[in-house]
Amino acid sequence: MLATRRTRRDRSFALFIFIAFGFAVSAATAQSGVRTEATNPLIGYWEGTAVIEEAELKMALTVELRDGEFEAVFTFPDALMMGRSASAISIDGGKITTGMGPRFGGLNFDGSLTGTDRIEGTVNAFGRSGAFELGRTEIDLPYTTKDLTFRSGEIELAGTLVVPEGEGPFPVIVTVHGSGDAPRWYNLPMVDLFARHGIAGFMFDKRGSGESGGSWQLSDFDGRADDVIAAVEMVKLRPEIDAERVGLWGISQAGWVMPIAASRSEDIKFMVVTSGSTVPVWREDEYSLEMDLRKRGLRDDVIGPALEYLRMEHRVQITGEGYAELKAFYRENRGEKWFREAKLGFPQPPNDEAHRSFMDKIIAFDSMPILRELRTPTLWIYGQADDSQPPDESAMNILTLRQEGHTEAEVIAFAEATHGMRIWPRPGKPFRWFSSPPGYHEAMIDWINSQIGVE
Repeated sequence: MLATRRTRRDRSFALFIFIAFGFAVSAATAQSGVRTEATNPLIGYWEGTAVIEEAELKMALTVELRDGEFEAVFTFPDALMMGRSASAISIDGGKITTGMGPRFGGLNFDGSLTGTDRIEGTVNAFGRSGAFELGRTEIDLPYTTKDLTFRSGEIELAGTLVVPEGEGPFPVIVTVHGSGDAPRWYNLPMVDLFARHGIAGFMFDKRGSGESGGSWQLSDFDGRADDVIAAVEMVKLRPEIDAERVGLWGISQAGWVMPIAASRSEDIKFMVVTSGSTVPVWREDEYSLEMDLRKRGLRDDVIGPALEYLRMEHRVQITGEGYAELKAFYRENRGEKWFREAKLGFPQPPNDEAHRSFMDKIIAFDSMPILRELRTPTLWIYGQADDSQPPDESAMNILTLRQEGHTEAEVIAFAEATHGMRIWPRPGKPFRWFSSPPGYHEAMIDWINSQIGVE
C-alpha cells in the first residue's frame, strides 16, 4: 500500500505505550482501592465480551484520565488489534459511552458500572444491537520488554525487544513496517502473538518515526532493507536470542523490503510476508486506484481515462519525461465529469522534490529479479479481498517461481480477507464481528514453528 500518511496521532501512541506494557498508574491506583478527587470508578483495565446475534467478540478496554480528559483504548485479540483509541468517550459517574466510530461500523458501547468490578450495557455495530459485559482485572503479559537502540549507517534507530517467559535463548522475529510513518507500536499485535507462542519479537520505529532518526521520505527500499539488517545484527547478539533462528515478519510494503534484506543477509533464516506485493510498485498504484474507483461505484468510462492519467504520471516519475503532455492532458480534461468523479489532482512537476522525493525512489521497483534468486524460506499470505495490491497476480508470481525451482516459498490465501488481513461483516449475511480470517494466526505460527524446529 502506497499511502504516505497515517491518521493515528502521537498522543494515542503515548497512551497505548503507557497502557499496553502495564504502566497504567491511574488504573493500578483505581484497582488498589486508593481514590483521589481525580479518580473515577471506571478508570482501569477491563476484559470481557460483546455479543450480537450469538456472535461473540473478545475485547479489552482501558479507561484513563490524561490531562484532565478521559480517554479509552480498545484491544480486540481475535482481530490482532491492540491500542485502538476510541473515537469518542463520555463518562458520567458510573456510566460510559464510547466506541470506534463509522470505520468500525458505528461500533458503540453504552454501559454502566455494576458494583465496583463490572460494566454491563448495550453494544451497536454495523446496524445490529447486542449486549456486552466487562470485568475489572489486571494486565497480565507473559513476556518482558526492553527498549534498545542501534545504528544503521549514520542513523540511530530505536525499538523494543519482547521476550517470552521461560528459559532462552529464544527464536526471534524482527517486524518490518508497511508504508508511511510507522512507529514500532503498529507491530505490537504481532510481537504479542509471537511471544505468547514462545517466540521473541523485535519492533522498531521506522526511520523518521517515533524515536528513530532519519527520514522515510528521503529513503528507498534499499535504505530500509539496511535498517532491517542492522536490527537483525543487533538482536542476534542478545543473550536472550538464538542467532540461528532469526526471521522476519512484515505487511504490505514490507513485501518489497524484506526480500532485499534477505538477499543480503545470511542471518535471516525465514520470512512471513502478509499482503506483500510481487508486482512493480507502479502496477500496485494503478490497481489501488482502480479498486478505489470501483468501490465508489464508478464505471469504466471514468476508470479508463483515470488510469490513463495515472500511467502518464508514472511515466513522468520513472523517466522524467512527458510532463508537458501530462499537463496538457490535465488542462483538457479537468473540467470533464469523469475527472471530477475520479477526484484527480494537478500533476506535480518532476522537479518538485517535496512531493516526489519518496515516490520517485520506488515507483519503478520490481522485486521479481530478487525473488528469482532468493532461497530464504518464505510464507506469503494473501487476502483475496485486498484492494490495495493485486493478490492473485502477486500469488501467481510466487507460484510460478516455485514451479520453476527459483524459490523456497509457500502461499496461503484467505478468500474474504482484506489488505490488513481482516474479515468484515457483510450486509444481508448472518452477523459476524470484524476479525482476522479463521486459521490465519494458526497457519502463521505452525509454519514458523516448522522453520525453528518446534513440533
